[in-house]
Amino acid sequence: MADTVPPSPAVSESKKPLVHVFGAGIAGLTAAHELALRGFKVRVFERDRALDARGTQSLAIGGLARTQYFQPSKPGSITFQSKKPETSEAAGPNIRNHPDTSTSVSLGLDQARPFPSLWLEFQDRPAKNYKPQLTQRSRNDLQSALKKLTRESVQKLGQFRIHIQPFYDQSLRKIEEVSVAGAPADSGDPHDDRARATKRAEVVAKKVLKQLNWDHILGHPVVRCEEPLPANTELGQPPTARNWVRVVLERVILPGEHGYRYFPSYYSHVFDTMRRIPIYDNNALPTARTTYDNLVALPTIGIASEKAPPFVTTWGPYSFPNSISRELVDLLNLSGLGITSKDIFQFSLRVLRYMLTSPERRKEEFENVSWWDYIQGHDPKACRPLYCYSKAFADLIQSSGRVLVALDGMWADARTTGNTYVQLLTDVLVPTANTHATLNGPTSAAWFSHWHMHLRRLGVQFIHGELTGFEQADPSTGRPPRYKPTVQIHSGEPPPEGGPDDYYVVAVDVLAAEQVTKKLPPLGVPAKLRGYTTLVPAKAGEPGTIQREPTQKPGMFSWDRLQTLSGIQYFYTTEFNLINGYLYTSDAPWRLSAICSPVAWQHQPIQEKSQYQSMLSVDIGEWMKGSPATGGKTAWESTPAELEQETSRQLIKALEQKKPGLASPDFIPPKPAYIHIDEGLVYDGSNPKQARLVRNKTPFLLPIVSDWKYRPGPDPWDLTKDVQPDPISDGVWQATHGGYYVHWDQLVFAGTYNKTFTRLTTMESANESARHAVNAILDHCNMKKRRHSASPVDLQVQEQFFATTPLGDYCRIWDPEANELPDVMLLREWDAINCNHGLPHPWDLLGVEVLPSMLSHLSAASPASATSTDAFAQVESLLRGLGTQSGHGGGEGLVGLLRRIRTHLEESLRRGAAGYRPPTS
Repeated sequence: MADTVPPSPAVSESKKPLVHVFGAGIAGLTAAHELALRGFKVRVFERDRALDARGTQSLAIGGLARTQYFQPSKPGSITFQSKKPETSEAAGPNIRNHPDTSTSVSLGLDQARPFPSLWLEFQDRPAKNYKPQLTQRSRNDLQSALKKLTRESVQKLGQFRIHIQPFYDQSLRKIEEVSVAGAPADSGDPHDDRARATKRAEVVAKKVLKQLNWDHILGHPVVRCEEPLPANTELGQPPTARNWVRVVLERVILPGEHGYRYFPSYYSHVFDTMRRIPIYDNNALPTARTTYDNLVALPTIGIASEKAPPFVTTWGPYSFPNSISRELVDLLNLSGLGITSKDIFQFSLRVLRYMLTSPERRKEEFENVSWWDYIQGHDPKACRPLYCYSKAFADLIQSSGRVLVALDGMWADARTTGNTYVQLLTDVLVPTANTHATLNGPTSAAWFSHWHMHLRRLGVQFIHGELTGFEQADPSTGRPPRYKPTVQIHSGEPPPEGGPDDYYVVAVDVLAAEQVTKKLPPLGVPAKLRGYTTLVPAKAGEPGTIQREPTQKPGMFSWDRLQTLSGIQYFYTTEFNLINGYLYTSDAPWRLSAICSPVAWQHQPIQEKSQYQSMLSVDIGEWMKGSPATGGKTAWESTPAELEQETSRQLIKALEQKKPGLASPDFIPPKPAYIHIDEGLVYDGSNPKQARLVRNKTPFLLPIVSDWKYRPGPDPWDLTKDVQPDPISDGVWQATHGGYYVHWDQLVFAGTYNKTFTRLTTMESANESARHAVNAILDHCNMKKRRHSASPVDLQVQEQFFATTPLGDYCRIWDPEANELPDVMLLREWDAINCNHGLPHPWDLLGVEVLPSMLSHLSAASPASATSTDAFAQVESLLRGLGTQSGHGGGEGLVGLLRRIRTHLEESLRRGAAGYRPPTS
């Protein structure tokens, strides 16, 4: 055997600092995950507790994205958060804590048990007159369990059922045939072991009913005797039993959501993390599968309108032989919405121009321009837009962002929207395995429960506690100031002490971040957090000046960076799968989008077990616009009952066929059994017909025009580039290559309000921001090691492989702008050269859009006087010239790319445009 070299003492005895992470949302969990993998000790503090899949109170792992498990009070009820919510703890003091693992129960059969399965044994001896009798121990166990079912505890349970499951041993028949052969039966066949098992269940049922003999409880069936089952070793304890009955009390626990989970293919950071989270089995052991395997692609898209028939399309590429038929169908559908081929052509030109624009120019020009202003274009000489669009198309562009992320096209900054649109367009041109994916179960069951388990196995400690602020530590020592967190531990225990070398990652939401940093000096991120949510600009693009309570008045103006995006779920007792994918309403007043989530679930809900068979999850993107059907009442002004009814009405209206001259059947969905409204919305009463919305605990942060410069923190660091770091002051540290700040050598911030390459405030940006925070800690640790080490430790950044440090690899970072279509990269570089020299975009230098713009205004004045065909012929030659002048020969590729973007247009031109000639390339 070869000799082994023991590790050096310097390596074996070195200890990495302890990191305290505040917040167990996606940002906090990602930071804990990446730090634990690099050998740091990590504590995660989470403020909130919530019901889990089994109805017990546990830490709210997953933050805003977690599943909002809830207990319906009765069939047909609307569940929502009232101003003074009642506690929903399980009944009885001895609540069983189930493991944080994903099972068939947590995925599709969402019930909860206030006590473990109760196994009762009978003194079962062969006799002529069979009278089942419990053993003394089982009588005591049953009596003890039934004592927990007091009138008060049952009222807290909500809906529940008690299942009584008898078992029988088939081998018992042979014994009875010998001992009581020929004996007459007084009630049924004494040799029928199934009948005897039924008698045992009836004995238990009578005892349970006697305990629950209250009129207000017996209004619905609560006790059910199941058909007898043969005993076997797969049923748990006892392994093989001939005289046993199992009693299980199950509560109805349903999986609500803040909004349905949507995973586009450009979520590189989230997917990378999910690939490193094993799926754990029921014994809390990791399997070979990961949570990434729980993603299911749903490429089907349904478009519904109040003015045109609904239609279904897909995000897949157009290919022969079905491409022509798909183009025709999609064109007819779009024309039904009032969108013209000219709209599509002009829009395609603007999108292609954006794709050919370098990140340098995007930063200079598009962060202070709205997406709608960019799509219109601007002619500085004529002081007018480049293009005229139809009203239907203008309405669609201005409102489509509301449907997706509550982002108004009139106020969304063009860079964020353009980057997102290009990534979504790439899904069409270069589809991937997980294009438009969702999870195969409720979010917490399919993702967060495994993540929680995995982090615990990595040594991460979870504590139920809340970060309340920061205070200066040892202010009288004369040393540089150091600030320590003040933490409230909800168990009443004193908070764990932090050391001078510890790090603190603040991964709470933006509202909490502003509150907890109030007493910190106005430096770095805390400086920009002052008034970030509590002040709103009186005019777009200006600093905040109007004081407000952000949870009570989000969305004060269209340019308010805080808006409301919340969901409502409808649970049905019958099969109701509206579409095998996503549904978007193009013109519903409240900008609705929806998905029938269980169509993708691995374990389908079963009405007999789960109390529901299907579920429709709807997101409401517009809360401040009135609906004509309600006399102008907004979603914010509606009661829970009105919100449920009007959301349903708008969906029904959009999904009607609306075929002229045909008597199409009405779209009539089944009546929901339960309704759940996002628990982040707080109402001032418990009556769904009278309660009024008073708070949104989770307002949504949006990238508004001219607002990016106000985002807290520095620009994100691309691992492949060195950037000029920001000028900083004492108390704020930044690596020489750039990156996130480390405040007072300890404090780092993570969350969607920080600047990220993702820009849009999503799960992806939360994950990315945490990676930047971890990279900053790695850099800072290495800086301290170099400062105290006799031999300097150099960073070893190897760009062609993984960028690494002496403390471990940097967290990988993906910049979406660096991962766009390779067809356009060379021409983007040409634009970057022009931008750095103060020159216009090459597209503008060549006048690519001059003729299309002229024809757009001409056709707006006289539709018969011009066609988009003529414009496209001119654009073809200009694009070829653009590619030739770039020296890369990319013109032909650009023509092909434009054709791919505007696939809807080709067939319409062939059918109706004057002077059409077939394309030559």
